[in-house]
This record gives sequence, structure tokens and C-alpha cells, in this order.
Amino acid sequence: MCISIERWGDVIWGLVIGGIFGRALKNYYIDCMGEIDVELAFYNSYRVVTNKITFEQLLDEDSNEGNNTVLAHDPNKEVTVDVIQDIIDYFVEYEEYERCAELKKEMDKKFSSQTFFI
Repeated sequence: MCISIERWGDVIWGLVIGGIFGRALKNYYIDCMGEIDVELAFYNSYRVVTNKITFEQLLDEDSNEGNNTVLAHDPNKEVTVDVIQDIIDYFVEYEEYERCAELKKEMDKKFSSQTFFI
């Protein structure tokens, strides 16, 4: 797993990359900034990937609340099948199947020429 800390204007946000499945991790990863909420990172990515909120809106929301923004994907790159599948895998682990269904629907819409199984 990798933690990347980035700056977007005056806002600091963190990126949690790869291999974050299983309850053994609990919901936190410790790095130089303190605790990063992995659950929140995946929830934020879910919201962005399913177009419930834009990354810029998320930054504003977190900034207004005095929070840093964490994501489970890189918002500077195009969302790929693997990114969506990683988010689905995370929510399957916690039996949040409604979110999985929304993500699967988004994956099918975005990559309609391919077939996927979760």
C-alpha cells in the first residue's frame, strides 16, 4: 500500500493506492500526517466515480469542514476498470452491495464494450 500526499491549491489531500482489502487493516493507515481514514478514502472515491460529487466539490466540502481530502484513486488520472473494481472489492468486503451495484452500473456504462464479473 502507498500513501501519497498532494496539494491542490491550498488544500492537502491524500491518495491511498492499492492492496487495501480486508478487515485486518482496520480503517486506518498511519503515515507522517497521522491517521488516514481508509474507509473514508474509498467512500470519497465511490462518490466521485458514481458522479455524486466532483473532486473539486469534495475538496471544497472537506476544506469548509476543516478536513483533508483522501481518495482511493488518483483524481488526476482517468478512472479505469481496475480502479472501479478495486472500489467494488473494498465494498464487497464490508457487504455494502448497493454501492457495489452502483459501481458495477457505472463500470458497465463507462466501459460498455467489455464484459465484467464481480
